[in-house]
Amino acid sequence: WVQTTVIPDPNDMNTEHTWPQSLGAENEPARSDLYHLFPTDSETNSRRASYPFGTVATVIWSKGNSVLGKNNSGAMVFAARPEHRGNVASAIFYFSIRYRLPVDATQESVLKQWNRDDSVDNPERTRNDAVSEYQKNRNPFVDHPEYVDRIADF
Repeated sequence: WVQTTVIPDPNDMNTEHTWPQSLGAENEPARSDLYHLFPTDSETNSRRASYPFGTVATVIWSKGNSVLGKNNSGAMVFAARPEHRGNVASAIFYFSIRYRLPVDATQESVLKQWNRDDSVDNPERTRNDAVSEYQKNRNPFVDHPEYVDRIADF
């Protein structure tokens, strides 16, 4: 959790669009959908850019347990820090269903594993409740993480 009484310096902190704006989150309401927005370290967000999430085999850059590098196929991918991976998975799957955007099969496989490895916790449930109050909808993958494995192809 991040608490502040002032607007943070954008050189230190900004907002991550977990589903990149350049890949379908550039217009409203998708751009401002709180279920895929998270406060983040500015440098980490910049390094992530629009790379898909994946398993890094060759590290190019890392900070705070987030890693950018190449997967076993040689594609550039980003791995969120382990304690945030489940949040990433539920955000991407929510966004895919909500805005009818496909998830690449390789990324989907990794995200399904992240969903299993980093299960929903109380802060995620609390956040889901708070966002629901504002947006008047819910992220079903926080309420029911088991739904992820019931969907064959996002």
